[in-house]
Amino acid sequence: SEKAAFEKAQELGIDKERVWELLQKSRGNWNEILSYLEKAKDKPYLLSLLENIADKDLRDTPSEILLDHLNNFDMAFQNSISEEELMQFVLSPRIKNEIIVAYRSYFQNKFDKKFKADCRQDFMVLVDWINQNIRINNEKQYYDLPITPIGVYELKRSNVESRSIFFVAACRSFGIPARFDLSTHVPQVLKNGEWLDVFFSDEKEKRRDASISFKLKNFPGFDPEYYIHFTLAAINDNGFKTLEFDYNKKWNSFPERVKLFPGRYMLTSGNRIKNGEILSNVSFFNLNEGEHKNIIIPVRTQQLEINTIAEFALENIYNIATNKEVEIREDEAFVAIFIDPGKEPTRHVFADLVDKVEDFNRTKIPLYFILPDEKMILSFSKENYKIVPDKSNFCVDKGNSLFRLENQINKKISNDLPVVLLFQEQGRIIYLSYGYKFGLPGEILKYLSPK
Repeated sequence: SEKAAFEKAQELGIDKERVWELLQKSRGNWNEILSYLEKAKDKPYLLSLLENIADKDLRDTPSEILLDHLNNFDMAFQNSISEEELMQFVLSPRIKNEIIVAYRSYFQNKFDKKFKADCRQDFMVLVDWINQNIRINNEKQYYDLPITPIGVYELKRSNVESRSIFFVAACRSFGIPARFDLSTHVPQVLKNGEWLDVFFSDEKEKRRDASISFKLKNFPGFDPEYYIHFTLAAINDNGFKTLEFDYNKKWNSFPERVKLFPGRYMLTSGNRIKNGEILSNVSFFNLNEGEHKNIIIPVRTQQLEINTIAEFALENIYNIATNKEVEIREDEAFVAIFIDPGKEPTRHVFADLVDKVEDFNRTKIPLYFILPDEKMILSFSKENYKIVPDKSNFCVDKGNSLFRLENQINKKISNDLPVVLLFQEQGRIIYLSYGYKFGLPGEILKYLSPK
């Protein structure tokens, strides 16, 4: 519980809010995270290590593995890079999608002091060692899944990607800032403020001297997101390789220039409409050495038909915090979402909503999250719903609204929460959804225009 987490954080002398957030994310693995905090409470960067791994890692990494990385953190480059870079590209044990193991102490013990010092002076020393000692065999690699860095060292065999992960893991173990670039699948080392691509002896060295900028010709009413609305793939001899930018990364959060290798690329875009169909578009372009191109993301849209589903007024809705009746303006659009806080579908809606908070804030439209039964207040805690749009209100229905609406539309919906109603104004419903649907917040946004 939050209370127990705060008490434990106070006992250990560490930030209680950060501890509670990490313990919440760890779910069933909270005992391991707590054990890690207790055993390393006086160590610097105690919480930073946990904050620089994926949420998934918090849920399945044993404390001993986390302690190995914290206790063997080499800060050789501390004064030459920013603290954020030190945390992300040296301290963090997470490299790509491999399982995290205690590789830091392992590599520090397997290589002598002179070798590690030589690598810090020139990372090509490590590249040469890999060229001489690690053999590549992509055919024997089951489903192309990554081998752990320790597995690569012990087997002296690897596929291309696991070799890159091994290189980054060894660099970080020696204190060298390094990363696996997800967009191009090329390992990189940070030197003199610049990320340098690393190639091995069996690879053709390429210059990343081309670039693109993502642009919109017409705003579709929402910010297109990577993987959801568009993807970019490089075309090579083996087919198409989708560039792995962050999931849900919005087009306007990409850097002004995205550096790429010269080559041929495919841009795919898609927009799911209400009936389940996807309006898609595929285009191709060449990128030459030293060239920069503006790439238009062609998000196709469908003109929404705004029809009145029901003439219905929402009444007798009371604010849970104040126990006062909510005053809904007659001429204002708003969203009413009837929820059951104890059920999984409601939790899914709030999870989906997190990435759309800013989009809803721009619309300036109120959202009313409504408990359809006063008895549900016993299982409700607003603390569980901290990341919501600014104009959110948590309420309870004292007027049997769903029952009245069911009678009017002749459809049973109250047993299929969450029920989402979009009112163009009080007394006029233009959108109705019941039961959980993937991407529901995005679907609602298509009907709302920023004010």
